[in-house]
Amino acid sequence: MKKSWLSLIFISLIAVAFVRNGSEETAAERVMASQQIRCTQDSLFIDSINLRLPLQEIPTVRQMHAVAKYRIGRWAKVFTVIKLQESGADGQYSYLAREFNNLTGMRMPRGLRPTTAVAATKTNYAIFANWYDCMVDFGHYLDFTVNGFRNKFGREPKDEYELINHMFGSYNPYSTWKRDVFWLLKNYRFE
Repeated sequence: MKKSWLSLIFISLIAVAFVRNGSEETAAERVMASQQIRCTQDSLFIDSINLRLPLQEIPTVRQMHAVAKYRIGRWAKVFTVIKLQESGADGQYSYLAREFNNLTGMRMPRGLRPTTAVAATKTNYAIFANWYDCMVDFGHYLDFTVNGFRNKFGREPKDEYELINHMFGSYNPYSTWKRDVFWLLKNYRFE
C-alpha cells in the first residue's frame, strides 16, 4: 500500500515538473505516445495509424516523421530536419546512414547521457543496430540539450529555431548547416 502511494506521488511530481504551457506535451503524454510503438526483432508497428516499418530499411521522410511524432513528441520536426540535413532524403542516404544506421550524424556520447549506440566508428560516429535506435538516441540527445537550455535560460525553448540556435556550435559549428536546417524547418512539408 505504502509503495503504491509513493509511486503515485512520484509519477505526479514528474508529470507536474514537465507540464509546459500552450500546446506542449507533458511527460506523461510523451510516455503514452511512445508506448504506442511496438518493435519486434525486424519491424516497428504503430497500430493507431496502421503503420508497419522494417527496422533494417530506412523509411521515407514522411514515415520517419510520423514515428518521430510518437517517439520524440514536440521536437519531432527537429529530428526530421536534422535527419534530412545529415543523411539525405528518400533513397539518397549518406554513408553513415547506409552503413551504420546513423541518420543524424551523432557522435558516440562520452557517458553524459544514455545512448542506444552499439559501437563507434574509427572517427567516433555512433553505430546503431537499426534506424529506430538512432531516433531513440537522438531523443536522448534532445532531452539532454533541452535540459541544458532550461538550466541556462530558466525556461523551455519557445520553438524549433531557438533550440537549433542553442544546438549550433556544439552539434555542428558550420553556419551553412544552421542556414540549411532553418530553411528545412520553414519550407519542408512533412504531412
